[in-house]
Amino acid sequence: MYHPNALAGSAYAQGDGVGKDQKKAIEWFDKAAMQDHPDTLYLLACFYSGGSVTEDRKKAFALYKRAADLGNISASYEAGVLLLSGEGITEDRVKAREYFRKAADGGDNAAEKKLEEMDSYDERINAAAEKKLTEFREKAEAGDAEAQYKMGMCYIEEPDVPQDRSRAFGWFLRSAENGYADAQYRLAVMYAFGEGIQADFEKATHWYQKAAEAGNAAAQYATGIIHYEEGISGDGDLEKAFGWFLRSAENGYADAQCRVGMCCKDGIGTRQNITRSAEWFLKAAEQGIAEAQMWSGIFFIQGAGVLKDKNKGIEWYTRAAENGEPRAQNDLGVFCHSGTYVKKDEEAAGRWFLKAAEQGHPQAQHSIGSYYDNGLGGFPKDEVKAFEWFTKAAEQGNADGQQSAGHCCMYGLGTERNYRKAEYLLTLAKEQGHQDAVRDLRAMRKNGWVK
Repeated sequence: MYHPNALAGSAYAQGDGVGKDQKKAIEWFDKAAMQDHPDTLYLLACFYSGGSVTEDRKKAFALYKRAADLGNISASYEAGVLLLSGEGITEDRVKAREYFRKAADGGDNAAEKKLEEMDSYDERINAAAEKKLTEFREKAEAGDAEAQYKMGMCYIEEPDVPQDRSRAFGWFLRSAENGYADAQYRLAVMYAFGEGIQADFEKATHWYQKAAEAGNAAAQYATGIIHYEEGISGDGDLEKAFGWFLRSAENGYADAQCRVGMCCKDGIGTRQNITRSAEWFLKAAEQGIAEAQMWSGIFFIQGAGVLKDKNKGIEWYTRAAENGEPRAQNDLGVFCHSGTYVKKDEEAAGRWFLKAAEQGHPQAQHSIGSYYDNGLGGFPKDEVKAFEWFTKAAEQGNADGQQSAGHCCMYGLGTERNYRKAEYLLTLAKEQGHQDAVRDLRAMRKNGWVK
């Protein structure tokens, strides 16, 4: 027997005798879930696991678990299925096996079959893992550094081998002590992020340096970053940082190529050289680094370090924007809005502004607010959404966002009038030199809204 609340939810979910109403179905199901009735909990879980209400596998599992704990055999089976598949919840083969065993002991033949399938799968995996490890173990035990490194990688990346970062660490350490550069780099990463071992920055730095000196490009870049961050704080050597970035870049490491471009552009750790900067940005851009693609776009448009070429500039800008670079997305929005370098296109501008805004770019957030405020680019006129976006920009310290959000609070546009908040936001914008904020504050004082 099912609880009456569950039956009511089922009726609304399926439109049985009443109009289909998902909201009411969920309301009745939630009431039913408060009752510790195993069959009712199982029924609710079935609906949330892909029935007639919004699918929610996490909620379904919680209900199956409660029903299973109260003795519902079918719920034990379904809980095992979800744990085995990892759909909507964390995959856990050990717990899945426990639930299947509980269901099988209760006479569920499907659960017994699942257990047999899991046993067969585990046997195959164990055999495959042993075969893979056997390939390297003998040489690794004999002191072969490359084989030791490959043993470590098996425990991290090999799909047939159960992941075990502690074992991986042990093999990487043996390989690193034997001078294997890739293992030294992996060991440094594990110390840096506490993977399989307690985090230790000094040991991470030591192994990054060892790997860098042995020619590992990623380690050379990491060593450069360490020197760079210490140099910016005044405790390091920016010239050393640049030297490591350059060595890594010359070894083809894309992030380092971009960093060399930045150093040459800004004169950090080396003399400023825009032509050299453009060359390195282009190398990194061709390897897909979005920031380098953006700077390549800027340089081609400005003719900085390269021959001026608007079309190439826009091409690189677009590649950077499509690659997720928010500054490039915002700039393309500006170009499309103003008709600079490209044909004026408000809808395209709005699309680029929105992409950048959703990634947290403050000026783009203000622009989206303006598009909602004015109904531009296919965006409906919506003062509430405009105020929301202005506020997001303001919270990041954007002066335009502070002025616009303050203006909305001043006149009750998309929000309730709030003179104190308006004064606060407008003052922040004024302190950044925003003249519209100055005029708004004068108007507030003139009208006697603030002192």
